[in-house]
Amino acid sequence: MKHFIFLIGALALFTVEGKAQSLNLETTQLEAANCNSAITSLTGWVKADLVAGATNYRFRFIKPGLGSDTVIVDRPFRNLQLTLIALDYNQTYSVDIAVTLNGIIGEYGGVCTVTTIIPVTLLAPLYCSMSTSNLASQVFAVNVIGATNFRFRFINGSDTLIKDRPYRSLYLNTVPGITYGLTYKVDIQVTSSGVTGDFGDACTIRIFLPKTQLAGQYCGYVTQSISSGLVKAAQVSGATNYRFRLINGNDTLIVDRPFRALPFSQVPLEFNKVYNVDVAATVQGLVCEYGEVCTLTTDFPITQLAPLYCGSSPGSMNSQLFAMFAAGATNYRFRLISGTDTLIIDRPYRSLALSEPGILGGTIYSIDIQVTAGGVVGDYGPVCTVTTPQSSFVISNIQKGLAQEEGIVFETTLAPNPFNDVAVLNINSDDTNAPVSVFVYDGTGRLIESRLVDLTQETDIRIGTEYNSGFYQAIIIQNGNKKTARIVKQ
Repeated sequence: MKHFIFLIGALALFTVEGKAQSLNLETTQLEAANCNSAITSLTGWVKADLVAGATNYRFRFIKPGLGSDTVIVDRPFRNLQLTLIALDYNQTYSVDIAVTLNGIIGEYGGVCTVTTIIPVTLLAPLYCSMSTSNLASQVFAVNVIGATNFRFRFINGSDTLIKDRPYRSLYLNTVPGITYGLTYKVDIQVTSSGVTGDFGDACTIRIFLPKTQLAGQYCGYVTQSISSGLVKAAQVSGATNYRFRLINGNDTLIVDRPFRALPFSQVPLEFNKVYNVDVAATVQGLVCEYGEVCTLTTDFPITQLAPLYCGSSPGSMNSQLFAMFAAGATNYRFRLISGTDTLIIDRPYRSLALSEPGILGGTIYSIDIQVTAGGVVGDYGPVCTVTTPQSSFVISNIQKGLAQEEGIVFETTLAPNPFNDVAVLNINSDDTNAPVSVFVYDGTGRLIESRLVDLTQETDIRIGTEYNSGFYQAIIIQNGNKKTARIVKQ
């Protein structure tokens, strides 16, 4: 029989097997959970049944066969970590234990067997028989304690792909050569304590070509712009092309894009159409199938006077009216109807000055607006009424010149400024018979208030009660004299 002497730290002593004392000392053996057990980790523990008062437990491991080895380990406790012993995988060891009581070593107790098995693993149940269209997906193996490497093997026909990982997790797109449209058999081989085991049971992973479609907010999208808008497809990982197919009746438009966004400027869309839109992605050079169909509706934009001006009575023929914005519009046609008279004014912008030739003071106009967009002229929108001021309020160059030549006093003050609730505008003029026009614009240049002041009735005007916090500009006009004031509401 071979004998070994080892010294490990201050606690574990490997010594030559000695003669047992025959003093009828209590014996012990491996506890039931470890006796006649099979272990797959050489980093685990075994434990003896407790002997009260024992100061040492001597574990004896006997490897059977020709030239068998015996390893003895002394421990001050009844548990033994297997890393303290140079065990081999795929061996069955006979294990018995002797305890030391009162300095006397007793006899070895009952013999148990411990069989070491090289660990095997496989894909965790959640990932076994998995189907995915995303190569960025992650899969996990069933964990093996103490494993230092997990070798994932992907087999499709005669092709085999191998990926080694120090952990049990694996991103599919890190496997060299893995591709869409295939089903792989996947098994895993573990390395533990420097020994590499067998591959475990195989699972299947199906990687099918991904489908996409218009992203949620664009499915069923309705637009009034065929030149400046866009739609987007749902993103596909690794896609190098998105093929958009737009079908209206017998007409089909196909546009390839390297990105998932499709600007309408890239497609010859028409107004007042409903398009069925589906999208096919290209990944790894493979063109996928078209995904679910969504609708895209193009409505021709219509407009009208903005609410602030609809039903208004401007205080000056120098005032402007604004239409509501129409996407892609290149012309706004204002139609002003009073009785049997119709006045048409075309504007490249959505503003209309009452000083335009042909617009009369003291007149009620029904105004509607027609938009030109994408080379197409649409219908007139809803009608609004606007009452222009009396012609006597029109400021002429002659009146302006007279007021300046005669040196008429025209002064304004505004207090407090800044203000929290209301500001008072005081108007002082030698000409109390001429009306005063007051206009207030917000920081974007939008007219938010206009009024006509009769100085024979009031000279102090309260403004700003309904304003939001911000900066404003007040313009006060009488007979061509103009004053401006910057207002701040806190």
